[in-house]
Amino acid sequence: MARRHRDDDFDDDDHDDHPPFPGKVRSAGIIWIVLSVFLLFGSCVSYFILPVLLRMGNGDNRPDKYAPSAGEICGFGIGIGIAVAFLVFGIQTVRGSARDTIAGSVLSLVVGALYLLAGVAGVVLSLTGSNVLMGVGVSVLVVALGGLCVLPGILGLSGRASYLKWRRENDPHRRRRREREEYDDDDEDEDDERDRQPRRRRSKPVEVPSISVDCPRCFQTVRLPLASAGSVAPCPKCGNEVDVPASSE
Repeated sequence: MARRHRDDDFDDDDHDDHPPFPGKVRSAGIIWIVLSVFLLFGSCVSYFILPVLLRMGNGDNRPDKYAPSAGEICGFGIGIGIAVAFLVFGIQTVRGSARDTIAGSVLSLVVGALYLLAGVAGVVLSLTGSNVLMGVGVSVLVVALGGLCVLPGILGLSGRASYLKWRRENDPHRRRRREREEYDDDDEDEDDERDRQPRRRRSKPVEVPSISVDCPRCFQTVRLPLASAGSVAPCPKCGNEVDVPASSE
C-alpha cells in the first residue's frame, strides 16, 4: 500500500517538475512534414510531367518518347532524398524521439539557402527572357519554398536547448533509474525509522494461583483458581458443580 502511494506521488512530481515539450521544436517538426510533401510532389512533377509539357510546347509530337538526362535523374534523386529526410526528421521531432534537432535544422538551412539563391537568380534571369511573367512567378515560388525551409531550421536551433532538457527529463531509462533510487532511499528511511523506535519487551504470562480438585462426575483432576477455595465452582471439563476445599488436598 505504501508503494502505491509512492507511485502516485512520483506521478504527481512528473507532471509538476518535467518541462513541457518546446513549442518551437514542435512547429519545426510540423513544417518539415509539410515540406516533405511539397518536395515529393514537386520532384515528381518536375521529373515526370514538366519535361513532357515543355516538349509539347516546343512542337514535339511524341513527348512520351522523352528520355531524361543524367542531370535530371540526379536532381530527381536528390529531391526525393531531401524530402524523405525532412519527413523522417519531422516525424521524429514531433514524437520527441529525435536525439537532437541540429541535423534537421542544418539541412533545412542549407536547402533553404540554395532555394533562395536559385529563386533570386531565376528572377534576375526572367527579367531578360521572353516570358517574364511566368519566369518571375516560378522564381517567387522557389523563393517562398526557400523561406519555408529556412524557418524550421531557425526554430529547431532556437529551441534545441529546451528540447535537449526535455529529452533528459523524459528519458524512460533515466526516469526509471531515478525512481528506483528514490524507492531505495524511502525504504532505507523506513528501516532507519523502524530501528529508532523503542522495542517493547515481551511481558511474561502472569501465573494465577490455583488449587487441584477431583471432579466426582468426570473423575478428572482440574485446577481451579485459589480464590474459589471454600466455595462451589463449575468443573472446566464437564460443568458440574464441585466443592472446592479451603486448602489443597
